[in-house]
Amino acid sequence: MMYLLYIILAIVAFLIMLNELLRVSKKQQIDVFLGFLLVGILVVMFAVYGWKSGLLAIGISLIVAMISRPLAAKAASKLLAIGTNKQKRSTSLPSMTLKQISRQLAKPRKCETYKDIISDEGSVAVDALINYCEANSSLFEIMKSLGVSREELGEAYGDLLIAGAGQWVLGHWLAASSLAYPDTLRFVIESKRNVGKMDRNRRIGIATFGHLYEHFEKGTPLPEIPPEHS
Repeated sequence: MMYLLYIILAIVAFLIMLNELLRVSKKQQIDVFLGFLLVGILVVMFAVYGWKSGLLAIGISLIVAMISRPLAAKAASKLLAIGTNKQKRSTSLPSMTLKQISRQLAKPRKCETYKDIISDEGSVAVDALINYCEANSSLFEIMKSLGVSREELGEAYGDLLIAGAGQWVLGHWLAASSLAYPDTLRFVIESKRNVGKMDRNRRIGIATFGHLYEHFEKGTPLPEIPPEHS
C-alpha cells in the first residue's frame, strides 16, 4: 500500500506541473484539488508509516516536480495542439540562463516603448537578454546576416511587449524567448522590418504576436513569409 501511495504521489506531482502549463477553464479548481490530494497523501504517509516515510514522500514529490517539467511541457504542447491540422513540433523549455533573465524581465513595470524599458531597472535584464543572444553562436550568426544591432534587438523586445507578448506561455516569457531562438529571432526581425516598410510608425503587430504565441504554445511552425498585415 505504501508503494502505491508513492506512485500516486508521483503522478499527482506530475499533474500539478502539467496543469501549471495548460490553459483550461477550471485551472484554479484543478490546482486546489490536486493540492489537497497531495497534502492528504503526505499526511497519511506521516501518520501511518512514520516520519521517515513522510520525508521520503516529500522528497519524491519535489524530485518528480523538478525532473518532470520538460516532459510536462511536451505533454502540454501536444494536448494544446489537439484539433489543429497544422504540422506540430515539440516546444522545449528555456535554458536556465534564459529562464533567469525572463524572470527579471517579467517583473511588473509600466512599459509602453523601448525607451520606457531602458529608463528603469528593466534595462539590466534587457541588456542581459541581448548579451545572451550575442553569446549564442546560432543567434549571433542570424544577427550578423541580417545586420541586427543591439539597439534594434532591444526595440524588437519593446515592440513585442506592446503587441501583447509580455506573458508566460508554457514556461516561456514570450517576448524574451521570441528573440532567443534562431527561427523565431529571424521571424521577428523580418516581420518588424516588413511592417516598417508599409508604415514607419507601425511596429510588430498582432499577426506576428499570434504566430509566435501559437508556435510556443502548440509548436505550430512559423510561416515562411512574415505577415504583412496585423
